[in-house]
Amino acid sequence: MEKKSFQSLLLIAFFLITLVTPINTGVSSPLASEASHLQQVGMQSIQGIPHKDVVRLNTAGEGSNMLQFKAGGDIMGFQPNKVYLASTSHALSVEFLGTTGVMPAVESANSTLSTLNPESFQESRSMEGLKGAPPLGKVTYQNLWEGISVTYEPVKGGIAESTYHIAPGADVSRIRLSYNVPVLEQGDGSLRFSFKNGYMSELAPVAWQEIGGKHVPVEVSFRVSGGEVGFSVAKYDSGFPLTIDPTYVWHTFYGSAGGSDDGYGITVDGSGNVYVTGYSSASWLGDGSAAPLHAFSGSDDIFILKLNTSGTYQWHTFYGSAGGSDNGYGITVDGSGNVYITGYSSASWLGDGSAAPLHAFSGYNDIFVLKLNTSGTYQWHTFYGSGDFDVGNGITADGSGNVYVTGYSSASWLGDGSAAPLHAFSGNYDIFVLKMSDPPATAIPTMNEWGTIIFMALAGLGSVYYLRRQRRTEH
Repeated sequence: MEKKSFQSLLLIAFFLITLVTPINTGVSSPLASEASHLQQVGMQSIQGIPHKDVVRLNTAGEGSNMLQFKAGGDIMGFQPNKVYLASTSHALSVEFLGTTGVMPAVESANSTLSTLNPESFQESRSMEGLKGAPPLGKVTYQNLWEGISVTYEPVKGGIAESTYHIAPGADVSRIRLSYNVPVLEQGDGSLRFSFKNGYMSELAPVAWQEIGGKHVPVEVSFRVSGGEVGFSVAKYDSGFPLTIDPTYVWHTFYGSAGGSDDGYGITVDGSGNVYVTGYSSASWLGDGSAAPLHAFSGSDDIFILKLNTSGTYQWHTFYGSAGGSDNGYGITVDGSGNVYITGYSSASWLGDGSAAPLHAFSGYNDIFVLKLNTSGTYQWHTFYGSGDFDVGNGITADGSGNVYVTGYSSASWLGDGSAAPLHAFSGNYDIFVLKMSDPPATAIPTMNEWGTIIFMALAGLGSVYYLRRQRRTEH
């Protein structure tokens, strides 16, 4: 039996990346030997967090209210009318024009994970599953334009698949996209997005309709006008839904020759600059063989990378201990451009000029908070923790010089001056919320039972809101 709801016009355009300018990082890269042909970036198989555990990093700038996910080794950020894709080399932003935007809805990245018993899931998670943003599942902008919705999902062999759902009677010309880099239409119908280190190409789209169980091809092409991108479609049956389905694949990156480099957090300031944090297991250079502002210490180091709104390299830096493991999970920028990073360190380390931490390392895995200015210059860093297992996952700053950090701890700990938590530790893995002044004068933690912080937002009037994943029903 035919049903209109299952009939659609399908347009598919796959993003393929061709690197035409070798990356000049001064270190050997896997791309150097493969720049002559297409190399698709595959999806990373990592243990993730269920869809309820969406990471939101809130800043005083454009990064405010950004949903973040890991996809194909990149970090994707979603705002009401803009999407970001960032690696350690480039930042691509796609803005939806002609719409006020909508806050996207999120579905589970892995139905198996989302249906696990929460307590058994928590006990089985490794550190790999706690590193910053969860894996991309399905993000939907419902009715972004009148009668047009957009979804983003992971795709095998790529980073993400963006699908435009056009309802019967809706106007496909309403789809208007603006990119932060130059876009050129090629003779073969593909698009070229130009970057300093090369370019990426999107192949010409393919279109068809499924009508009465038959596959009916339809002519389609990109429409590029005045720096905007859309679609031009030949005559088709507008009484049925229309679907447009491109796939993004990146092909260039920064990183070490033989080490492991992963980005776990992303934020954007009010000028559109993009900041990424994560960890690297070896040193690497920026564009023009630019050295890091602070040298690599050894083992796994925190990295912070700044790109401008066009994805051009600005600076990068490392911090961490010589023999321990150090990972950056959360990052935010305040209204003055200062950058704050949190995560965990398994050993103490010093800042620039051998600057000691403001609060000493407690042992095992400690929460760290690091402040840099907009130029990447070190300001201060500090540790907090129990001497057991303590991880900072999210961070934000208000307009009054206060910094808020959240994550989880496996044992109780004290603030400055042996300040006890406002709410006592309950046992097992507890949520913590930490408020600090900047520059830090006092820091008082509070604890709550049975969960891990996965959302933090700063509202007006200085109120702090957080969301957690429950481990059991509390009475």
